[in-house]
Amino acid sequence: MSLSLVRVNGNGSLSRNLKTRLLYSVPGSCMGTAASNTCPYLPPPSISWCLCIWLYLGKNNYDMADFQGKYNGEQIEQLLDKANDIDLSKYALKTDNAPTATKLQAARTIALSGAVTGSVSSDFGSNVTISTTLANFDASKITSGTIDIDRLPKAALERMVVVADDTARFKLTTATAQVGDTVKVTATNKMYLVKDDSKLNTEDGYEPYTASSASSVPWSGVTGKPSTFAPPTAAASTLGGVKVGYTTSGKNYKLQVDASGNAFVNVPWTDNNTTYNQATADTLGLVKIGYTSSGKNYAVSLDANGKMYVNVPWTDNNTTYTQATSDNLGLVKIGYSANGKNYPVVLDGSGKMYVNVPWTDTNTTYSNMGAATSSAAGKAGLVPAPAAGKQASFLRGDGTWVVPTNTTYAKANTSTLGLVMIGYAENGKNYPVELDSSGKMYVNVPWTDTNTTYGVVGANGSTGLVKNGSTVTSASGYTACPIVSGVPYYKDTNTTYANMKAATASAAGAAGLVPAPAAGKQTSFLRGDGTWVVPTNTTYGLASTTANGLLRQLNGSTSSFMRGDGTWATPPNTTYAVANESTNGLMAAADKKTMNRLIGVNTVTTLANLPISKRSITATLSAATTLSVQSGMQVGEELMIRCVPSAAFTQAIPNSGDYVSMSGTSITTTANKPFEINIWCYASGKYSIAVKEQD
Repeated sequence: MSLSLVRVNGNGSLSRNLKTRLLYSVPGSCMGTAASNTCPYLPPPSISWCLCIWLYLGKNNYDMADFQGKYNGEQIEQLLDKANDIDLSKYALKTDNAPTATKLQAARTIALSGAVTGSVSSDFGSNVTISTTLANFDASKITSGTIDIDRLPKAALERMVVVADDTARFKLTTATAQVGDTVKVTATNKMYLVKDDSKLNTEDGYEPYTASSASSVPWSGVTGKPSTFAPPTAAASTLGGVKVGYTTSGKNYKLQVDASGNAFVNVPWTDNNTTYNQATADTLGLVKIGYTSSGKNYAVSLDANGKMYVNVPWTDNNTTYTQATSDNLGLVKIGYSANGKNYPVVLDGSGKMYVNVPWTDTNTTYSNMGAATSSAAGKAGLVPAPAAGKQASFLRGDGTWVVPTNTTYAKANTSTLGLVMIGYAENGKNYPVELDSSGKMYVNVPWTDTNTTYGVVGANGSTGLVKNGSTVTSASGYTACPIVSGVPYYKDTNTTYANMKAATASAAGAAGLVPAPAAGKQTSFLRGDGTWVVPTNTTYGLASTTANGLLRQLNGSTSSFMRGDGTWATPPNTTYAVANESTNGLMAAADKKTMNRLIGVNTVTTLANLPISKRSITATLSAATTLSVQSGMQVGEELMIRCVPSAAFTQAIPNSGDYVSMSGTSITTTANKPFEINIWCYASGKYSIAVKEQD
């Protein structure tokens, strides 16, 4: 329902004159409006408010229909007198507030400001909740409770920042290091206190940590000390004391002591170290191992003594050969007895086959070739006999046997003499060329002699063996001759020979006289193409400090070594003790283990029981694990662990017992975002941990 308003006097009571001029309204019945100041039941008043007459009507159970037409002006005034007795404070007017309500007529907004902010808008017909935000909170208002360390600004904490080297140290910014923080440099194992974070890029921003010296203690204050100390005498396997004063003898040099008491040996040696290039097919040199076997190419390996060998996984499938025939290669027997002009095949001391034919040379007698000079050509003739010791010499154009200067040969082919390599792998009936102990080439053919025995050829076109009693190599100019007892006979009337026929790249030459060398060819040599040329140099001298060359003749001693001056000598003593901080020597096993620890990386999938054999560790993590290390880390050693989480999780960092954390008790990871852990053994069985996530 709605209530119309009425103007009242200052004392809150209705004016009687005003009462007579009131409009009234009944909800749903009054057709008047405040704008028109009209009412369907009473004349227009001079004011725009009216009292709700229905209060009275309702109080006395009157019906509006009864009211209409029953009351005249006097009756209405009487009615108003009664209405004046109504306690209007119990009823709300349009300009007043209701004494009670279930909700507001219009929605209102309540807002919070200050350290806690938030707001809510409602007509409050039901309960509401305000969502708040804590902002600009004054920490001085906190008087109880505990704040997690992860909630504190990093700048408010003293931390240890680990960097790789001084270059990384000078790249630090205030985002990672502030005044009071400690910076550890892994490369130098030095630690610095940040004293001025505005100068992090220079030494002025840091104060290095130093260890102060202990107070001096008088010798008399040391208890349990020996009156004297006699170190044991040093030996090849025992550390101990030595005496100086040895007199240098030969290449044994005395031990000396400098002004600071450091021992040294002055060895007056000259470094003639030879630098070797990579080995080739023609040149000795250095090689690498590590080749991966491919097909029938097998890798070269080293045995425990550093000696090279090749492990060829072959199976001996030796072929059995039959006796040789006129069409097939095969085995032969020796021991044939000469019969007429059939001569046996025999073997020389090296097992090589030959036939000794006792023939008489009835050929025309030729004189030796005429030597060429710088101004006159030579003449054709027989090759002069080489003297003893000239087996490695060559016939030169001046008729002498000499060793040509160094000739560089290319690889041999079917038409050109040249260099060959051994080492061919047997394939079917292709057999490798090998070298005997004298460096001579041969082919080992595992064949069996299945040769058929033939009789001597007869007359009238019969087949059979013939005896070699002729030097004719061509039938040109000859007629067929009779064979008697297996021997062909002919009469050689040709005594005129032409010069030799030169070979080409595709055709073989023919035998003949040596062509006459031209004038000036006295130092040249006859080449297969029939020309007189000077071969390239093939004479090598001994190796020197400035040129490659031949190795000096071996002296037969297994304890001698070739020195840089080209002589064979026994090296001086090379047995060394373990090195220390003042003396060079051999690397101890423990030092080697330390060196090996610095190289390489261990790979893990958990942070529990981390291996210590390598300084660097890469960890691929899928979930949080306990963090611990294997026992055995030496004081001063550290582990650098690069962690890549595949998922987000909270990794606990131990901070009790043997472990001290410089980075809180946990780190919350982000998937695929690396973080690093540094574990430093600062005392036996004690570890300091620093954690850094990628920025």
